[in-house]
Amino acid sequence: MVTGVPEPVVDTTLHQVTILATDALYVAVGFGVLGFQRFQVRRREIEARLDPEVLDVVRTIEERAGAVAHDITERLTALVATYVK
Repeated sequence: MVTGVPEPVVDTTLHQVTILATDALYVAVGFGVLGFQRFQVRRREIEARLDPEVLDVVRTIEERAGAVAHDITERLTALVATYVK
């Protein structure tokens, strides 16, 4: 409101909706990270009781899941960055 002309209500509302959606996305990603960490703790507890052959399979799955989680996080961050400027 530098020139004395009020900002359009639509732009303000759209900006608020964008901020709210961004916050919701970050919260969802945060819960996903917490869930993944909880899964890792459980996995380590179970790993302590497994045969070495089964443990190799579990580690392979863990590596692939970690790569997927990393890829999803990068894509979501890039997607959010395109909408929040």
